[in-house]
Amino acid sequence: MAVLGRQAILQAVDDGLIAITPFNADHVGPASVDLTLGSMFRVFRKVHEVIEVCDHTDYRECTDKLEIPDGGHILIMPGGNRAEDHPRTGQARARPLRLA
Repeated sequence: MAVLGRQAILQAVDDGLIAITPFNADHVGPASVDLTLGSMFRVFRKVHEVIEVCDHTDYRECTDKLEIPDGGHILIMPGGNRAEDHPRTGQARARPLRLA
């Protein structure tokens, strides 16, 4: 497996080998593509037990809904932290991302 650089990503999109809808070339970095997702997420609560995943498992029992306001951002940091824009100062602050 190889990491594609910016030009290779753009060429692969042009050739139809990579499909991103909607595609914005301005979101292609040196070796990455920034994606825009919806504004509502579910994050796992930090628990000290095994969550059995089967047909009858209700994800709402072990997750919290997280809604990002219009114009807001969320950044998933390595190590399970989340950095969000502080609502009053606009400065980023790190908060733990609750994962199982």
